[in-house]
Amino acid sequence: MKLELELELILIYLFELFAALSGSYFWFKTKEQAIRPFVWYLWFVVVIETLAMYPYLYGRVDNTLINWLEHSFMRQNSWIYHFYNVGTIILFRIFIKKNTSTKFSHKIINVVFWFSFSFFVIYILYLIVNGNFFKSINEYDVAIFTFTIFAMVMMYFRELLQSDEILNFYKSHVFYICIVTLLFYICMTPLFFYSEYISTINPDFIDFRRVALTVSNIILYSCYVFAFFFSLYHKKKIKL
Repeated sequence: MKLELELELILIYLFELFAALSGSYFWFKTKEQAIRPFVWYLWFVVVIETLAMYPYLYGRVDNTLINWLEHSFMRQNSWIYHFYNVGTIILFRIFIKKNTSTKFSHKIINVVFWFSFSFFVIYILYLIVNGNFFKSINEYDVAIFTFTIFAMVMMYFRELLQSDEILNFYKSHVFYICIVTLLFYICMTPLFFYSEYISTINPDFIDFRRVALTVSNIILYSCYVFAFFFSLYHKKKIKL
């Protein structure tokens, strides 16, 4: 089971890395400034996931730092994902604002962002004070995060529906990025939200959750790769 889980995590990591490389390639080819924050986000994910791999080195690497981590309060890697939440909403805010133009959209994006950012900062401080910072992430943390992504993406779709770009939406990498990101978090949030309760009743739910997360992550990052290359293909056709 442990080996199977590690192989699944490595597979997800490779897809994340490929998506980040694809985004970088797209940016180098187009120099599109509006996509840069999302490319930063993809590399941010790669960095977070790389840092979060240290528990899998326990018992395999004879290193002073790894040995200390294994027997320290930082033994689990869940604390790293508190920074993931904060970093993601910061970069998504920049990304969506660069792909929207109305004052209304920017106002809503800013309000939602500052609400969520304040929540995460206060929540992190609360965990530090209570000594729970290095323990698992609370389900309400995930719910607020999903709500933030949902509200921001809705502002993009609102402007898309009101513009002439709707006629060529299928060529837009931003459209694919937003729709797949939104679907991912809407579908995955219940798995995080109820996992603590369902797992005690039905242990098989843990295996289902693991498989669902693996498959959904592979689909998510595959769609990002598709979005970049499909859009780049159409941009090249326009130039020709």
